[in-house]
Amino acid sequence: MERRGVFIAGDWAGSGPPVEIRDPADARVVVATVMTGSPDDLRNAVAAAQAAVSWQVTSPQERAGYLSTAARLLRERAERIAAELVSEEGKTLREAGGEVIRSAATLEYHAGQALRAQGEVLAPIRPGALTVTRRRPVGPVAVISPFNFPMLVPAWKIGPALAHGNTVVWKPSSLTPLTAINLTEAFHDAGLPPGVLNMVVASGKAAAGSLIGAPGIKALTFTGSTTAGRTIQARLGGLDTRVQLEMGGNNAAIVFDGVDVAQVAAEIIKGALAGSGQRCTGIRRVIIAGRVAGIEDALVAEAGRWRVGPGMDPNSDMGPLVSAAARRDVLAGLERLVGAGATIVTADRTVEDEVWEHGHFVAPAIVSNLDPDDDLACEEIFGPVLSLYRADTRDEAFRLANATPFGLSHAVFSPEIDDALAAADSLEAGMVHVNASGGVAPHVPFVGWGDSGFGPAEQGETAVEFFTRTQVINVHGARFV
Repeated sequence: MERRGVFIAGDWAGSGPPVEIRDPADARVVVATVMTGSPDDLRNAVAAAQAAVSWQVTSPQERAGYLSTAARLLRERAERIAAELVSEEGKTLREAGGEVIRSAATLEYHAGQALRAQGEVLAPIRPGALTVTRRRPVGPVAVISPFNFPMLVPAWKIGPALAHGNTVVWKPSSLTPLTAINLTEAFHDAGLPPGVLNMVVASGKAAAGSLIGAPGIKALTFTGSTTAGRTIQARLGGLDTRVQLEMGGNNAAIVFDGVDVAQVAAEIIKGALAGSGQRCTGIRRVIIAGRVAGIEDALVAEAGRWRVGPGMDPNSDMGPLVSAAARRDVLAGLERLVGAGATIVTADRTVEDEVWEHGHFVAPAIVSNLDPDDDLACEEIFGPVLSLYRADTRDEAFRLANATPFGLSHAVFSPEIDDALAAADSLEAGMVHVNASGGVAPHVPFVGWGDSGFGPAEQGETAVEFFTRTQVINVHGARFV
């Protein structure tokens, strides 16, 4: 199957080299060949987005209609799209299907946001005048999205960008082009005017460099590694380009005494292993505060119950990693931990089944005995790896949780409201979950602190802050007629 990975001004193209997409569960299988784009394609996409200026003056009702129609098409095509997502990214079919539906819900939410009041009436600057504010589009927006949520993350960036009157140039991950093509097709089939959404699958620093800082791009929203995000931030410094970064995480789950150990272990392992651990919001560390009997054994037992296998297998709880390089990085990270004195306490499942032979599989790994003040404790391993630590007091548990440059999403498990309130005041993270491992929704802001985020929050009503700018209008009587 051959697909074109470039969509500019309403037409499908692709002048770059063809790329084979292989199944992460069995790298011998070529899923599709995608015609990719070039730096010139990205420059042409920027020009197309600039030319589609009439989008700014379309009515909110019209913009909402396109988003709603695209959402409906995603729901109608969910089964096929989810299967293709699994075939290129590796997550389970259950997770992929959920992602497609959540993406549709995200577009529906932002369709509604297009119709909300965006401004206010202020006290007039002088008697007899009318002073109001309103929100105006910022202009063409660059979207750079990752492989791990190849439809949901773009939906929560592209949705509000279009809802508020901006045109878009989207560079998806070259690891998951089929999902990007499917989302673009939904917008195209919804009737979106040419040039409003442009998408270019391209890999390499040269391609990214032609978009970052491109003249005409007024805002750039990025999700990916902290290293890449900080590079983008530095390149855009001093330019008239807004930047929004959602980056890495080294999230902690703090467990206090008095909880149901089995239930908490199940929730933490779900938070650590969902998406094969390839989530910025995934739990990486467990900090056991005081004496919580049996929690380590419960975590190990729960991890052992997760079945690892191909994403299309309905019995699989966790699929492979996205690529051979991702697998090598995770295994190398585990080696560094062991070299620093950590102990892997889960069972050896490296060669669990012949099904794993040709895929990018990594068994869940729980490690203990690592010095919490070691630099490696601050490192993000982007895979199914969970580190265990102990703290004698609540304050010590909070200190360990904060002992990382990241500040994305922490969790606290306790039957005591005092622990929850103290966590909210003490944890340096954009999101704190109490008695849950995490969770996102279109109407709830998504925000990271420190090396996890920069710029206005994504999602929710706060999205308008990034995708629009404020204009003040003072209306006076016709005194000069």
